[in-house]
Amino acid sequence: MSKFEQDFQRALQYFHAGQLDKAQAAGQKLLKRNPGNPGLLQFLGEIAWRQGKNRLAEDYLRRAVASNPDDPQGHYRLANVLATSRRIDDAVRHYRQSVRLQPDYWQANMNLGSMLLAEGRLVEARECYERTLEHRPDLTQVSCYLLDLRLALGELSAVNSMSASVHSLIRRCIDSDEHDFSALMYLAPLLSVSRQDYLALSQKMDELLSKPVTSALHAHAPKGGKLRIGYLSPDFGDHPISHVTLGVFGQHDRERFEVIAYSMRDRTGNADQAYIKKIRQSCDDFVDLSGMTVRQAAQRVVDDGVGILVNLAGYMSPPSLEILSWRPAPVQVYWLGHGGGLGLSFINYMIADAMVIPTGAEGGYREKVVRLPDSYHCADTPPISESEQSRADHGLDDDAFVFCAFNNPNKIDSGVFDAWMNILRRVPGSQIWLSSPGNSADLKRNLRAEAQQRGISPDRLVFAKRVPDKSMHFARHRLADLFLDTFVYNASTTAIDALWAGLPVLTRPGNDFVSRICATHVANVGLGDMICSSTQEFEDRAVFFASDSASLAMFRDRLARNRLSAPLFDNPRFVRHLESAYLEMWRRHLSDEGAESFDVVPIE
Repeated sequence: MSKFEQDFQRALQYFHAGQLDKAQAAGQKLLKRNPGNPGLLQFLGEIAWRQGKNRLAEDYLRRAVASNPDDPQGHYRLANVLATSRRIDDAVRHYRQSVRLQPDYWQANMNLGSMLLAEGRLVEARECYERTLEHRPDLTQVSCYLLDLRLALGELSAVNSMSASVHSLIRRCIDSDEHDFSALMYLAPLLSVSRQDYLALSQKMDELLSKPVTSALHAHAPKGGKLRIGYLSPDFGDHPISHVTLGVFGQHDRERFEVIAYSMRDRTGNADQAYIKKIRQSCDDFVDLSGMTVRQAAQRVVDDGVGILVNLAGYMSPPSLEILSWRPAPVQVYWLGHGGGLGLSFINYMIADAMVIPTGAEGGYREKVVRLPDSYHCADTPPISESEQSRADHGLDDDAFVFCAFNNPNKIDSGVFDAWMNILRRVPGSQIWLSSPGNSADLKRNLRAEAQQRGISPDRLVFAKRVPDKSMHFARHRLADLFLDTFVYNASTTAIDALWAGLPVLTRPGNDFVSRICATHVANVGLGDMICSSTQEFEDRAVFFASDSASLAMFRDRLARNRLSAPLFDNPRFVRHLESAYLEMWRRHLSDEGAESFDVVPIE
């Protein structure tokens, strides 16, 4: 072995031992003697990237690529740095070049898929994930991404065929030490994963998240003075979580509480700035954790003296759960994010209500259940545009009965689509108005093909266009006649939007949290009689309303009267109930009583 090889091996040993400074110093010495060596340049670029020095990393890696443009690994590493710096187009170009040079480079295919997915290029992303699985069929996370993409693209038949393999996917996760199956936890309700399998998955996830924690941080928040509440989320910006929580932050009683927003993501895009400014103004502090390690972020929560840390993301943000696994706050709570519990030992409580988790159903959740008196979900009350919009503006027929279903397409499965098509079949000339995120031509084509297979003319499916702002989106609900819910995973903020705009919502709850979300919304705006007990009743009532305009008008009038006074849109009342929950959690902590489920007493 040459002297160069010996020295390079020593530098690699430092690198693999996590001694990045020593690895860097050794690499730089070698580079002085071997300038332009592409392997050394890649090595130093990788070190700089892991140290968070993206500009330095990019410089090294661009030199490496220039020195050896046919090395797929150089392009891959440069793309990783560019992706971290949010330079998506540049990253995509280098990932593509890496794959061209080495088609079986599964890591490059996988990361390219993620970049394309972030850009809304769903079909290209799906193709990347398919190529990845050709070479690494054991990658659970990629299998989950592919399932989610097929749902988002309306490929209902393909999802049905893939669902048969979900149980074996679950067993593989449970039987291995693979960390990366958080997407499966989020998708579980959409794939009708059994409660038993979900609990087994969450137990495994708990073990994996807890394993790196050598010792909990044992946070000791101040016992006197104001109670500090920390809200942890990657979605502080132009996102539904911010839309509904913004009013909560500002409504908190500042005589008793301090509010800190912990942001998991650098959301510096122009579209987010107005929301971030409002959130900053509504909170006592706004802390950007995006540049910190999980351990550093957890320590920051400890240093801030947070008493109750509220996770708003769940399995949609694995790093946020890793932070909580260090137990940086004495009391840790899960709320909003996605429906249902997380099943993690380091989460003390979850926020619910009597509809989503009825009395007696607490045993199905590892967290202790805290029921708020009305709804577990707060609601936004934004302005609604008064600008004139016609049905023709949106491709709707003036004389048609228009059913609206603006749910995220990945909530549409064969069961609910069958019900919708049955309704269209029984209501001649009716149309269903659907959401089309990113104006996806593939989604439209696939769902129209599914309709045609069921004997429904494809042109009866109308897809919503983008409108300039949210206020116009609210206003266009008024062009529809009735909102139809999804079954397995209900409308959440989408249903709230419809109700706020004055559009009645028809729902059919199931047996678990995520299939009962919409029922709690309609009940808390005084439309409890829009809750159906079966799919057949759901179809029959939709058909009835289409034929009885007087009955539907009665519901519209009731919604118009209720929406300004009903609990769903009474944010101050909601916040008082939420604060009562926090105070009881804190009282139990201070008295060493331990976490227990409880119901918050309603304000008279």
